[in-house]
Amino acid sequence: MDHCNGLLLLSGGYVVNPATRQWAKLPSPRPPCRYGKEHFMYHRYIMFDPAVSPHYEVLVVPEGPYRRGTLDRGVAAWEWPPSPMLLQIFSSRTNGWEERSFQWQGESFSTVADLPWSGDPKSAVYWRGHLYVHHYFVMRISLSSGKYQVIKPPQDINSSRTPKLQLGRSEKGVYLASIASHAERLQVWILDESSARLEWVLKYQADIRHILSHRGYNPKVQGSWVMEDSNYHSYHDRFPDYKEQASLENGFEWDSDNEDVLDTKDKVDGEYREYVDIIGFHPQKEVVFLSESLERGFAYHLSTSKLQDLGYMYPTQYDWFAEGGNLIESSFPYTPCWTAKFPTNN
Repeated sequence: MDHCNGLLLLSGGYVVNPATRQWAKLPSPRPPCRYGKEHFMYHRYIMFDPAVSPHYEVLVVPEGPYRRGTLDRGVAAWEWPPSPMLLQIFSSRTNGWEERSFQWQGESFSTVADLPWSGDPKSAVYWRGHLYVHHYFVMRISLSSGKYQVIKPPQDINSSRTPKLQLGRSEKGVYLASIASHAERLQVWILDESSARLEWVLKYQADIRHILSHRGYNPKVQGSWVMEDSNYHSYHDRFPDYKEQASLENGFEWDSDNEDVLDTKDKVDGEYREYVDIIGFHPQKEVVFLSESLERGFAYHLSTSKLQDLGYMYPTQYDWFAEGGNLIESSFPYTPCWTAKFPTNN
């Protein structure tokens, strides 16, 4: 459902740390708040910053009402997001839920009736004590002040096709990336928070379709993707010859200077039919990770326009591990953490 600085939030209310193999099940919260007679959609997000505290929090945020039938006229005219906005928060420090009221600061985005349909996955970024949630817009929620602000989409966003959007955190703060399905235009904005009015500033844009459509196949770049899973050991027991090979692969660490670099100089027009998705951002470097039809990975360096081929993303023997369900539907960059504290009863 969500991830933050090494912790994963799974459906069913589980928080998992893959690095330490610790997990905890969240206690059941009270039923979510309902605004009027309408049933609203809710999403859970996890907040964790190991540099500040070993404890984590989970926030339940309303997205909007279910679009079933005609909305009540009074509900359709509501400003959205509402003020006050009631949110439920879980803290691993207390191992309990509490309900808090948040007031909006600045402008609201729209009314309930005017909310656009969005096919983008719901995402969030936790940065310097603020949670940035991307639904129809980006909303910055401050737990310390009990306020939130609406950040409207960039005005110069590519509108020729329905763009894919990805919110992320990288070297200089909060980023927003947009890419058309066939990679003809990649745009990256950085959130300017220097004044009370939060604005997106376009920093990078590029056409990478010509690079991907005319690249040559390099058999040396197969990628070093391996499966870190409990089934990994049982597979080794059945196939001992594979253990040594996998052991060597487990020592792999991505080197941004040594991977295969694709040529970005010669721009050749051509048809490109693959779908390109944004996986996410490198947390310390201005690098956007991309995938080609969720099969092959790439790293695009924003400052140098260098595109690196990270190889075939399906891990070795993935078909065996997946037991027939060998379809990668989504992915995200993950950084392990060893300092998170889980409630003592788990």
